[in-house]
Amino acid sequence: MSPYIFKRLQQKITKQKFLVLVKRFVIVIVCLFLLFFILNVLFPLNDKVEYSTIVTDNKGEVVNAFLTSNDKWRMKTELDEISPLLRKTIIAKEDKYFYSHPGINVIAISRAFFKNLVRMKRTSGASTITMQVAKALEPRKRTMVSKSI
Repeated sequence: MSPYIFKRLQQKITKQKFLVLVKRFVIVIVCLFLLFFILNVLFPLNDKVEYSTIVTDNKGEVVNAFLTSNDKWRMKTELDEISPLLRKTIIAKEDKYFYSHPGINVIAISRAFFKNLVRMKRTSGASTITMQVAKALEPRKRTMVSKSI
């Protein structure tokens, strides 16, 4: 076989492999989009969260605020209204590994599980900020099962 024919055959195989990879990539993206759409229809987010009533004066300053019907302080705030220092502080206090896990911190859950098991009562939690948001959107009892689903 001449080097020219071998090179052409090699290029053809490479182009075919590339096209197959592109097709597979497109199929995976379409499937993920469809999965997301189906899950969004089956399990919609609860966007009807009750917020605390806030009374302001004519300058926009808060005069009074009231608890929600389930006795929670829940004030609607946009992200740009929160200072960067407060954001960093919340992340440091609530979930210091926020940027290094996919929403569930398996190490923290294991630590809390064994700590609670040894002490025979709930002494430590392992909720990430993502879990706390999910709980706020869909309240449940505090159990290991409800934390896992």
